This record gives sequence, structure tokens and C-alpha cells, in this order.
Amino acid sequence: MTHPTLPTHFQFSQGSLQAYVDCPKLFQLRYIERVSWPAPESEPSLDTENYIKLGASFHKLVQQYFLGVNPERLRAIAMRDPLLHQWWDNFLYHKPNSDGYAHHSEIKLSTPQDQFRLVAKFDMVFIKNTPLFTNENVIGNLSTESSELNGDLIIYDWKTSRKLPERRFQASRLQTRVYPYVLVKAGTNFLANKAIEPDQIKMVYWFSNHPTKPLQFNYSQDSYEKDGTFLSALINEIKTIATDEARKTQNQKRCRYCGYRSLCNRGVIAGPYLGSEEEDHIQHENLDLDIDFDFDQISEIEF
Repeated sequence: MTHPTLPTHFQFSQGSLQAYVDCPKLFQLRYIERVSWPAPESEPSLDTENYIKLGASFHKLVQQYFLGVNPERLRAIAMRDPLLHQWWDNFLYHKPNSDGYAHHSEIKLSTPQDQFRLVAKFDMVFIKNTPLFTNENVIGNLSTESSELNGDLIIYDWKTSRKLPERRFQASRLQTRVYPYVLVKAGTNFLANKAIEPDQIKMVYWFSNHPTKPLQFNYSQDSYEKDGTFLSALINEIKTIATDEARKTQNQKRCRYCGYRSLCNRGVIAGPYLGSEEEDHIQHENLDLDIDFDFDQISEIEF
């Protein structure tokens, strides 16, 4: 059986790479064959959809906050939903201390990786005393501070998952490897006349349901070199899907929360939205495979 090939212009993201690592068949169906998801990922489906929308709204509120919108005006919007209100209060009381740092929200960077491109969309990057400029590889809201680079770059990613993941689980996520790697590779386009050293980068996951328990990962030159080798090998492996039938995951727990499960003869009934800690992690992996919030499609905040 002949399968569609991977387009030469394909842009790999942490989400698409995670999809392949979790289940090569999922990657084939979603990103190569572009099959519409035939089933809900989890039940009750309306609750799942609402939860994802709340997550998008929370990201939007944080973005507006760092753009300088009055927090009380944003709180009035958050009060429209009790959970969103709780998340917003958690953020206001436990937000990161950005004193001395420029903040840059919703920044999208891309860099060549073999014959493809690797992209990352950052919720927030805090940069200590550095100017930024815009070019074709940098898309987002840039501030205009003009001083010398002399400190850390901290990637913040806002997470709305219900349960706090274990550190080893989050460390294994492709996002933890891809985001710092892309920031280093695209650094000469991101900072004015300055290359980014891997040791300058930290990545922090901040959890709206667990605001006092962020997870921080420090990057290094050794990690950067290993990630480059790993990502190149992974992309080369993915290219074989063009001629070979992709294998299915051996972890069938993942199938409970996959919209393609019926196509793989692995069930037709969606898994419950709340389950064991392991199941919660698997579910959020599937829900968060490549969620790239399009803020232009989210209802505009009215003042």
C-alpha cells in the first residue's frame, strides 16, 4: 500500500515530534495523511472541549497582562468562569518575578533542521537586559529595551493540566528538548548581534492548578549537542513513513484518548476525562500534541 509522502516543506514542532515518539501511526494519520479525527479524544467530550478553551483563554489573559493591560480589568473577564478565575488569581499571586528582565510573549522561532524546519512557539521568554529586533524568523510581540546581554534567558510555558506531572515525566517531553534547542539555534536572529549560549537558558513549566510548584530545567552545551543529534536521527526515522507502514504504539492506554483508535481497531469508546495519574498524563499528551493557540481565533477581550 502506497502512503502519502512527508511534504518537503513540512515544519516539525515539539507536538508533531511528540506524536511520533508516542505513536508513529498517530503521526502518519494526522500529519501525513491528514485524516480528520473520527472520534472524541475523551469523555465527556463537551467538558474536554470547554477545558481546552479555558486553557486558551488563560494564555490570552497572561499575554494581555504582560502587554500592560490592567490586571483588575483582566480579572473581571476571568470571573466569567470559576476555574478560569481561580487560575487567574493563582497567576497574580504566584507569577514569576521578572524584575530586570525584558519579557516577550508569543514568540515564534524557526530554524533549519536537515532539509526541514523546526519551529517553536514560546508562551513567554524572559531575557535579561537585551535588545530585540524583528525579522522573518521571529514573529511576536517584541519590546524595545536596549542594553547588553549579560544574564539568563528563561523560557516560561503555562500549563493548565489538572495534575502536576512528575519531574522525570516532564523531562522526557520533546518540548523540554526542542524549545531550548531552537532558542540556541535561532539565537543570532533573535538577539541583536548576539549568539545564545546553551548555559544561559532555563526552561520553566508553570502550572495554573499548582502555582507554587513550577518545574525548572537548566540547559547546557552537552544537552544542546545531544539534542541536535537526537532530533536529526528522529527526523530521518520519520522520513521512512513515506514508504513504510507506521507501527502502532505498544502502550494501548494511549489509544483510549486517541481520536483515531477506531481506525486502528483499538476501541470505539473514549476514555474518561479523569482517571488515574498515569491516564491523566497520557490524556494530556494527546490533547497537547500540537496545540498551537491561534489567538486571532480566540474571542477578543472586550473593555
